[in-house]
Amino acid sequence: MTSLTHLRAIMAKSPYFAVQDVRGSKDGIKTVLPKLSTQGNLIAGATARVAIGLLLNPFSLVKARFEVCPTPSGVNLTP
Repeated sequence: MTSLTHLRAIMAKSPYFAVQDVRGSKDGIKTVLPKLSTQGNLIAGATARVAIGLLLNPFSLVKARFEVCPTPSGVNLTP
């Protein structure tokens, strides 16, 4: 289960974000899926994106440092 799906499942338990809706497919099979309101979708997506961004930010910073200066600081390789 992805972080966004897990977050949506948690938020669907809240009466503020949940939308009680039973949707039927074309086959006539009815499923009850966690459906959120518009505000719930926005908050869930923004929260998941910010959390992943905070987790990956240190790796992006290290990557950028290595791209700019691939040698250790203070080492001059030119004669």
